[in-house]
Amino acid sequence: MLSDLPQWTSWAIPGALAVAGLATWLVMRRRRSYRWRLRAVLRAHGDALLRDLLIPDGLDGQIHVSHILRTDAGFVVVDVVPVAGAVFGAPSIDEWTVMAGRRAHKFRNPVASNRSRVLAVRSLVPGVPVHGLVVLLGPVSFPKGTPQATVTIDTLGEALDALLAAPPGAAWDDAWYGLAACAARVK
Repeated sequence: MLSDLPQWTSWAIPGALAVAGLATWLVMRRRRSYRWRLRAVLRAHGDALLRDLLIPDGLDGQIHVSHILRTDAGFVVVDVVPVAGAVFGAPSIDEWTVMAGRRAHKFRNPVASNRSRVLAVRSLVPGVPVHGLVVLLGPVSFPKGTPQATVTIDTLGEALDALLAAPPGAAWDDAWYGLAACAARVK
């Protein structure tokens, strides 16, 4: 049965599998590199980082928080949205659009969701300044301008520098450990 196949298939099938494996590896490597860069920038701007948490939302429920960064100027709630393409949105618009080639994809306004997370964290750590940022993770552009509280991985460091330019406050250790204690890790 195998002897009935043309001779070129003996090298074409393994070659096609190798090309598919290489393409998959390159895509996964690129995704990991964005996440690695995100964590590196966050760690460079803060002294502690909590990731993938469920915290009380203040309405007898829970809300998922991607990252909370502890800094001298308070806490920063960072939401991560993986997206690629030209992004059209504003803080007051319910749905944003991303154009990737000829395809358009809509997604919920991440700034509004980030505000909810910031309010939930503020309710748990009264007296501590809590800021919010949305990081669009991937190759993105903003043809109509960058929406407020929204950054890319390339501009995240500058945005954190601007937030942290405020004079340092008190040590937030007690509030940080209290927040970490009431949060549940997402698995």
